[in-house]
Amino acid sequence: MRVNQFKIAPRSLLKNSSTNLINIFGVAIGMTAAVFILMIRNEFSFDRYQLLANKRLENLTYRIHIGSCIFIVASCDALAIARASVGFQAIKAALANPVRSRRIE
Repeated sequence: MRVNQFKIAPRSLLKNSSTNLINIFGVAIGMTAAVFILMIRNEFSFDRYQLLANKRLENLTYRIHIGSCIFIVASCDALAIARASVGFQAIKAALANPVRSRRIE
């Protein structure tokens, strides 16, 4: 299917070459400009947000320092919970009767 499309595409481009080339280049330039504008807009909005957030957070009276120990404990807890749930499901699957589970489906 794709091979036929790749054979037909150059033929149709050559058949209406000037119109197709103008359309293809117009779409390509338009898409490039749109992506470029969105990228620039995103960068400027990020910089503006960072400046405003830093100014607001500098004057915050209830500032809390969170050490790295909290993040290490939280990640270890998350890994332990994931390991326990995967282990439970593995044991449950190993003990299941395949004939009975097939009947239920």
